Amino acid sequence: MKKDQIAKNEGHVVQVRPLARRPTPDGDLPALDDDWIIDRVDDKGVYLRNLRTGHSPLLGYDQIHSYLSNPIRDVGEGKYGFLQLRIQLILHPDRVCVEPLQPGKWESADSQPNQDDPFRIPNILDPELKRIQAYYRERGEKAFLPLMEERDIRLASGHRIAYLPGTLREVWVGYSGGRFYHLLMLKP
Repeated sequence: MKKDQIAKNEGHVVQVRPLARRPTPDGDLPALDDDWIIDRVDDKGVYLRNLRTGHSPLLGYDQIHSYLSNPIRDVGEGKYGFLQLRIQLILHPDRVCVEPLQPGKWESADSQPNQDDPFRIPNILDPELKRIQAYYRERGEKAFLPLMEERDIRLASGHRIAYLPGTLREVWVGYSGGRFYHLLMLKP
């Protein structure tokens, strides 16, 4: 991607495709659809920062295939989008590594999250959860976070699942002890 193209998106919050891997000695943790901010663009490349973990990789312009806007998430002056990468980001506790993708892989459906996969928000205080709740509130809906175990009981009593706006992805919240504890739902 050309510097002058991506420079226009400095300060935007993006989701990267493919999703970053999170390896452990026992195998990869589930991928999370993290928000990243385009902190700075200069002659060296594009400086990203993961808003959840703080990881800050420098990407070369040739490592970015494209930028796509995501206006459904825009709030006030905040702008959102997607960065389609030609590399795989690999998040280690103390660093970020990259691996090249096979040519053309960055354009395939394999690099996108499955539309049935839940949108995972590890921290209940995450600003993304607040934005999703505000989206439903603006439409006169009351979103709340029951425990996952209450899902079927709540559905039987007239509650509905709240999806990530613009998708059919459930919103799972509150990661601890190897699992998510809450599901975003709408009151009847």
